[in-house]
Amino acid sequence: MDTARIILAILIIVILGTGTWFTGHRLESSFDKVSQKEDQYYLPSPAWLNVLSMGYQEALADLLWANAVVYFGEQLTESMVFRYHERYLDSVMELNPRFKGFYEWAGLLALFSKKEITRATAELSIKYLERGVKEFPSYGLLYFHLGFLYSYELVRFVKPEESPAYRRKGALMMRRAALLGGAPRYAGRTAATIMTDDGLDELATQHMIELLMTTSDEQTQAVFEIKLKDRIQEKVYRSLLSARKRMKDEWQKNLPFAPLDFYLAIGPLPLVDNDELLDPLYISEQLLESDYDAQGEDEVDHETSDIDYIDGGMRNDPTIYE
Repeated sequence: MDTARIILAILIIVILGTGTWFTGHRLESSFDKVSQKEDQYYLPSPAWLNVLSMGYQEALADLLWANAVVYFGEQLTESMVFRYHERYLDSVMELNPRFKGFYEWAGLLALFSKKEITRATAELSIKYLERGVKEFPSYGLLYFHLGFLYSYELVRFVKPEESPAYRRKGALMMRRAALLGGAPRYAGRTAATIMTDDGLDELATQHMIELLMTTSDEQTQAVFEIKLKDRIQEKVYRSLLSARKRMKDEWQKNLPFAPLDFYLAIGPLPLVDNDELLDPLYISEQLLESDYDAQGEDEVDHETSDIDYIDGGMRNDPTIYE
């Protein structure tokens, strides 16, 4: 009798244990299905969001931006699908186009929204960055990112005959970034390298003159002083260095506590050859505008000297390059 009870108890324990295991397994499977995140986007189009925000566009843009950052983080660590990334970014941009920090990060998030950089991701990144420079034309860092995309990323996906035009446009973007400030210190040197490598020697020389006169980065100054010595007449070279020294002396005398670019913005620009003012931002702006005007053309006319675009700076005087 005792043996039968023991056997019965063992059978009951086995049955209960097996049932518990199966029940737990089914519950675990059900929990996984319930907790599994679905890649869904429930918001209406950006145009409707403007209406539905009832005047609180910036607040809604902040909420969507926070949600977009979380969405990107989840996709980076899980599926790498990014099905709705463009809708998130477009919605934030539509709701608050003056969200300055958005454009830099939107460009980066769009560029890396696939497992590898493609022409589509590069063009999407450019879309947000170009909207950013229209909203904030003095934000140098956006110009730098655009220049890098045009010069090093987008050119990998275009026809060989189209590559020089994209690289030139990228160099001009980096040039403006260096003049505006806020970009990495090597932006100006990178622009000069692209111009020189692509045979835009006159444009490279003009760019180096501008940066030599306006940058506070000592490494850039030293590099450009060496390069310019072999590019322009000795008389012009000495005049540039003299003007640079006078300008720095005036800066240290009148406004030593302020950055150099701030002093140049509110004070007189350095004289070149005692009668011509060097206006680098104006020159850079004219070059960029001429490049945008030619954006729809298949080819860029390289027969016209890049210095021909300059008005108000050093004129097209070929003798300075002899």
